[in-house]
Amino acid sequence: MEKIEILAERASRRRRRSDVPLIATPQEARAIAREIADRLAAVSGDQRLLLLSALNDLHRGLTERIEQLDEDMRAERAAILSLNQGLQAHARYAPTRRRD
Repeated sequence: MEKIEILAERASRRRRRSDVPLIATPQEARAIAREIADRLAAVSGDQRLLLLSALNDLHRGLTERIEQLDEDMRAERAAILSLNQGLQAHARYAPTRRRD
């Protein structure tokens, strides 16, 4: 099974389980882009349509992953802001030390 089909399968599994990564590294993304270009140049007709269909599944999976990461980052940002506000409030109400 080619890398693109493997990634398309990962994308469909990712819809069922959110912990399945699609592309782990920039190097893997570059290798996939090269493979896509090479395969599109080499195939025609029905094979090209099948490849484009697999790429569409991969694109959908990557888009969903980006949306999930954005959502996670917003939640983390909100938690950090809340923590910072709590620390600032604590610092304002903390008793000052007296020097005797």
